[in-house]
Amino acid sequence: MSTRKFQNMSPELDGPLSNFLAITPNDSADITFPPDGKNTCSRALICGAAGTVTIDAHGHGTNVAIPVTQGYNPIMVTRIYATGTDVTTIVAGW
Repeated sequence: MSTRKFQNMSPELDGPLSNFLAITPNDSADITFPPDGKNTCSRALICGAAGTVTIDAHGHGTNVAIPVTQGYNPIMVTRIYATGTDVTTIVAGW
């Protein structure tokens, strides 16, 4: 039986991601992070292709269009807008 040796430790911001959520961009709703809703933003976006995502950033920045690369993008976001987003496969990690 496998056990997690570090299960009682909080992950550092530069540590590996352990939770993932497929995102459907939405102009009117923030991302809801399961399972308990305590997380309020992503630590990164994993994108299926390079393009543009329009986001609300954690902290400051509302409705900002930013370029992303295919793969890992260390961006803390609370919302991804459908309008202005041309990336079709987006996964939030935290």
